[in-house]
Amino acid sequence: MPGESPDIFDIDFRSILTFVVVAAVLIALGILVRAGFGDSGLTILDFAISGLFSAALVILYSRQATIMEGQSDLMRQEVNREARQQHSETLRKRVEIWHGNPEREVGDSPIDTPTLNTPTIGSRSFNSASAAFSAAFPMDQTFHVIPERLRGDRYLEDLLENHAPDLREIVEKLLRLEQEFNETRGDFENDFEVEIQGEYERYTIQETDRLSGWIFDLLVEQNRGLIDDAVEKGRTKVENSTAREHPEKSKIWFQIEVGGGRSFSILAADVTEDEVADIHDLRTEVKKDGMEVMNHVFEQIRDNAPYEAASEGGRILDEGKEATDNLERTLIEYHGRPIIPGDCKYLDEAKLE
Repeated sequence: MPGESPDIFDIDFRSILTFVVVAAVLIALGILVRAGFGDSGLTILDFAISGLFSAALVILYSRQATIMEGQSDLMRQEVNREARQQHSETLRKRVEIWHGNPEREVGDSPIDTPTLNTPTIGSRSFNSASAAFSAAFPMDQTFHVIPERLRGDRYLEDLLENHAPDLREIVEKLLRLEQEFNETRGDFENDFEVEIQGEYERYTIQETDRLSGWIFDLLVEQNRGLIDDAVEKGRTKVENSTAREHPEKSKIWFQIEVGGGRSFSILAADVTEDEVADIHDLRTEVKKDGMEVMNHVFEQIRDNAPYEAASEGGRILDEGKEATDNLERTLIEYHGRPIIPGDCKYLDEAKLE
């Protein structure tokens, strides 16, 4: 067919046939020379024949060398192709672990459906990629884009460094956005000021260091369109709050539920020394007065709105959501590639030159 190389065996057959014909001609020529010129004529013919066969041997050797070189190239290409396929499979396995469900398998029940290992964006936070175990209060509060099982994995590092620059860019973007969000949150908490009117006869109610962060979360949810009114949601949370004694028996914490079975205190009542003995009976009174304190706080929030930091925090979270969606799509794309492009030291070590 046009464009195909001639078959090596066809070339050899033609060469052999040519030599056979030439040899037959030379034999016939030798008979004629001997008949016409005698032994002297044969000497000249011997030199000619010797030269011809020497040239033939050189041609055959060159052709054999070319054939062997071609076979060596084919073997080298096959070995290198197999090495790249095996390395691509190693990288795809890391992609599968990172994503968690690249085939988008759905079980008969939610329990049977594999969960994703990618980071997520909550209503008011960046949530890390899955860890090896879950805990209500994990020790590591650092935001991670890569699941714990793959952190420090040399082949995942190879994937990000040498084979998937777009994945590396997404990872870097998410880490940057999370840092910006924390800085924005910190700016809000540092600048947040409200007047707490909490002086009572038997105790003094003060804000805790969690109040400003909780207000920030409510405002971020409102700016993202997840709730209609931050103040109204806050009031509902306050109405459902509880007052609990501190183990030291000198404080009563005003606690609110924040989801996931967690709660924290946004106010604390410092009970006077004379009332410590009756601290358990003061809880109902503290809750009522705490609601009054918070209503005054909410009025100040309405008066001071809008809060630029809360708007910026919502924007960062929305951009983070787009990035996590892009991460999931890109991981699925790489998982579906039979060969993952790019060169690295692992391919160099396995390569035949």
